[in-house]
Amino acid sequence: MIDYKVVQNADGTEETITWLEYCKRQMQKTLDRVVYEQQQNNERKKPLQLSFNNRIFSSLMQIFLQEQHLSNEEALCLSADQIRAALLDFTSLIGWINETVDYVPSKQLFAAFTGITISAYNDLLASDNKDVSEQMQIVEDYIVGHNVEGAKDRAVDPGMTRFYLSTNEQGHGVTKASNLEQAIKEATPLLAPLTVLNQFAAIQERNGLKLTSGNKKKKT
Repeated sequence: MIDYKVVQNADGTEETITWLEYCKRQMQKTLDRVVYEQQQNNERKKPLQLSFNNRIFSSLMQIFLQEQHLSNEEALCLSADQIRAALLDFTSLIGWINETVDYVPSKQLFAAFTGITISAYNDLLASDNKDVSEQMQIVEDYIVGHNVEGAKDRAVDPGMTRFYLSTNEQGHGVTKASNLEQAIKEATPLLAPLTVLNQFAAIQERNGLKLTSGNKKKKT
């Protein structure tokens, strides 16, 4: 796990900062671009429903994967306190991002942030060490909860959320989730029409056309 990073400032001096602060500094340019695009979209006559999930994920992974990761053997030696510290930093980073744009974290992202593989993540979750497994369950609850709320708020696609949460190795193996199913059931009929209409509006705007209702009756 990474605790601190040594960075070089513009004046040539070196500075030691926390891993969390380093990630925030590296993400600032991406978030500034997101803010600009949001402002541009809000100035449109018909603003589109924008999603920046993929861009945020890609930017974060680019930061995380530049660092040396732990071997699975090293990862399985992590203590509950170390996992807790990583989760606190991770939730702080996600909360900071959500101050600018809605973003739903994933299991893959937490693993990369912590410097471990998905395989090690799953092994830690199933650890015989009760303190470790319980702390990993808190990580699971945090990520699954975010995804359920994201589906309810339509920040992420409900169908993809169902698929992601139900898979085992890469997901969370959720097979019985009445709250999730109810959230998805409520969000899906609202999300699909909005997505189609936004895409259609964008095409029409590019071609200088106006969106009209197909049910409008002709004058006789």
